[in-house]
Amino acid sequence: MIETIIGGAIAAVIGAISGLTIAVLMEWRHDRARRFLIVDELIAETQANLVIAKHPVARSMWWMVPYKLETYQAYKGQIFFLPKDIRVNLAALAFLLEGVNTGIRVHQLRAAFGQPVIEKPIETPADILDKMGFCDRELRNWRKQDKSKEN
Repeated sequence: MIETIIGGAIAAVIGAISGLTIAVLMEWRHDRARRFLIVDELIAETQANLVIAKHPVARSMWWMVPYKLETYQAYKGQIFFLPKDIRVNLAALAFLLEGVNTGIRVHQLRAAFGQPVIEKPIETPADILDKMGFCDRELRNWRKQDKSKEN
């Protein structure tokens, strides 16, 4: 009788440990997939912003084409897994782009209220282009390196 109880207790402990191990591995895998999703979405947003910054039609109609910031705003509290230099540059880029978007909104409001506005093509500042290029390049490198660690 005691051997049955001891055997049952040992089986219960082994079952609990294996269940816990599986749960931890599943959570790790889910977290890893979430990280890849966040980085993929940030890359897509950065690519869209690079198109806006470099495309001649977008630049000639700058007052109608704001920069994309939705992905960064949604995930900015969840990117602590990224290296510090990427996080800092993403935050700086978002700050600069939000300033440009605010200028676009002011321009649109002035035009809507009949105030005279100048609508001539403008060039994207070099520091914004540099930060966009850096963020795009480093996010892609992180993705490539982290993917190779997985394999």
